[in-house]
Amino acid sequence: MGAMERLLGLDVVLRDEHWSTLPSWFRFLVLLGGRLAEGAPTSRNRIAVVLPTADFAVGLLAGGLIAETADSSTGAEHGDHVRKLRAALIGSPVNYRRDGRLLKGLWQGSRLVADGSLLLGVQLEADGSGGLTRWIREGDARKLELSQVAHDLPMTQAGQRVKDERFSESVMGSLMLAGSGEHCVVIGRRETVRQHLRTLSLRHRRERGTLNDLVRIRDFGPPAPHFAHWQSARSTRKERPAGAVVFADALSFLWGRARWMDRSWLVVLDRRDTSIQDAVNAVEQLFVESKSEVVEWSGDALLPGVELFFFTEAV
Repeated sequence: MGAMERLLGLDVVLRDEHWSTLPSWFRFLVLLGGRLAEGAPTSRNRIAVVLPTADFAVGLLAGGLIAETADSSTGAEHGDHVRKLRAALIGSPVNYRRDGRLLKGLWQGSRLVADGSLLLGVQLEADGSGGLTRWIREGDARKLELSQVAHDLPMTQAGQRVKDERFSESVMGSLMLAGSGEHCVVIGRRETVRQHLRTLSLRHRRERGTLNDLVRIRDFGPPAPHFAHWQSARSTRKERPAGAVVFADALSFLWGRARWMDRSWLVVLDRRDTSIQDAVNAVEQLFVESKSEVVEWSGDALLPGVELFFFTEAV
């Protein structure tokens, strides 16, 4: 089961304060965000979605984008990570993440077992106390990271406590252990975006969290890893993080679109927004000028009150 499937399978608390499966329009936004990740590097996606209300839309769209990116890339990244570990010298310092704690270790190589699976070895205690070595399944390789800092092993260790990320890991899987990555840029009013990310309660099996725990915008407080960045539409910073762009509202798109035309982007348009028609006109003008191809929506039928304009532009 991949990150996208787990994301679509979340439970949510809405106005009645009871847990329920994701409603249809939440699922639509997650899947639409996943479509934004498609096409690169041969084409750029251009998407405008009109909604009766934009509440929580940015977080769901960004979450879908990040989950789709995770599902399409972590296989290759996982293989690269295992190869780097196996190429390390025996005794190289590593960090081992287990049960919410970070432990010091020394790399002990790998071995194949009778069923053909690969195990990875890490020594966690000094030789004087028996040199405890733990053998880890290849699928958990991201719990091991080569360290740039040499360290001596203690006789015994409890490890350093790190923030409980069980909800994030249960949904995003190995992407959480792969470290920070630039998968998405969110453009919009800071406080509005942050509020929508933090106020929706979600659950995966026994673990609970918010959209903020999944999207993990660098500027909004969760510890590393981070998967997204936030910028103001009128930002003049030279830094332009990598990743597709989600514009949170009409004005953010109108003010900021010129800076991000070399990326795939999606703009969220709330029917109550007084600037919606200007944004729709701008999207239509871009379509005419680019001579692009319209993309037909292949998912479930669009929900009442939802309009979608989706086209691609060749790079």
